[in-house]
Amino acid sequence: MVVQDQSTRYGAQYAGVYDLIFQRDAAAEETADMLFRLAGGGRPTVVELGVGTGRIALPLARRGARVIGVDTSRELLGLAREAAELDQLPVQLVLADMRSWTAEVRADLTYCVCATISMLATAAEQLRTLGRAVASTRPGAHVVVETHNPAYVAALHADRESVDVPVPVSGLVEGMVMHSRAPSPDGLWQVTSSWSDGSERLSAEEFSRLTTPDDLEALALEVGLVPVARSGDFRGGPVEPTSATYVSTFRVGEDIR
Repeated sequence: MVVQDQSTRYGAQYAGVYDLIFQRDAAAEETADMLFRLAGGGRPTVVELGVGTGRIALPLARRGARVIGVDTSRELLGLAREAAELDQLPVQLVLADMRSWTAEVRADLTYCVCATISMLATAAEQLRTLGRAVASTRPGAHVVVETHNPAYVAALHADRESVDVPVPVSGLVEGMVMHSRAPSPDGLWQVTSSWSDGSERLSAEEFSRLTTPDDLEALALEVGLVPVARSGDFRGGPVEPTSATYVSTFRVGEDIR
């Protein structure tokens, strides 16, 4: 499968419905609680790679964190800025590529959630991003990655080449339909989502490079990250075949900046 870089296209496609799909709900607050604890509480500096519209960054800022949010989408950063200004939250938003960006001041926590790392098409790009996460985080602090669970995607298809999955989305009367194609042998998973804005049918295409928890840990070890924990959610439950995503927590080991 030939895949074009989607780092800027994604935000342009989903900006109009992003906050409907990824809502600022109780789950976002639970995620912020867990990340704030990992950052050590108090007034930590935290970095989010792929900040989107600030679904997690803003709750962290409310808890007292100094948040630096990085994204390649001008559209999503614009929405994040509006939300931060509305709530008078001092979130620093940076238009940059997580594959090459490094924080000027090393953070007490760096995280990349919502399967953002899966949008990088190769192991080399994911490795490079993890390396930048290490360089942006102080030794001994944590890096947290949430991404798709390949076992869940396999069960979703059950040997079918493609499957249509209705996705209820609050705010979209007809919801959303996710047309999923079975992952290719090299682990690339293609999804086309469609929805109506009330006047026309819209669609967006994206791909993900699926990595198992063991594969992600192998990449992390290459850049000096020490595996600490893995779970099926931010509550700490186990990774099950029914877990749509998994969460891997690492500690920054040797200083290789």
